[in-house]
Amino acid sequence: MSIGTKGGRVKPSTGYAFLRIQRDSAAIVQSLVRHDRPFDIPAPRGRFGLHDSILLNIMTHHPDDLKPIFTLMFRNNPVQRIFRFLDETTFLQEEVRFIASLPPWRFLQALFRLKVLRRT
Repeated sequence: MSIGTKGGRVKPSTGYAFLRIQRDSAAIVQSLVRHDRPFDIPAPRGRFGLHDSILLNIMTHHPDDLKPIFTLMFRNNPVQRIFRFLDETTFLQEEVRFIASLPPWRFLQALFRLKVLRRT
């Protein structure tokens, strides 16, 4: 059973997978012990896929904005919140605070582009 990059478990927008690989590995071992077989790794939660799509869209259309966005991300958020966001373990309220700490215009543009592209 593949994990990490080969298993498609790397966060698309950032390449972050450290704790996801650890959690997946522990769950696979637990399933092997309990059921004598590995399980299917669960799909990522939907809203985190949307977050990734938005950031990937910004990377594609406005790559020069990434440095200021990441600078603000680290300036305006505690490191623990950033890692919880990357690990996809934040609650919606914490995600709203995280997203609100970033410049809204590029994110709204990307969201609009994604919504329009999905309709066509």
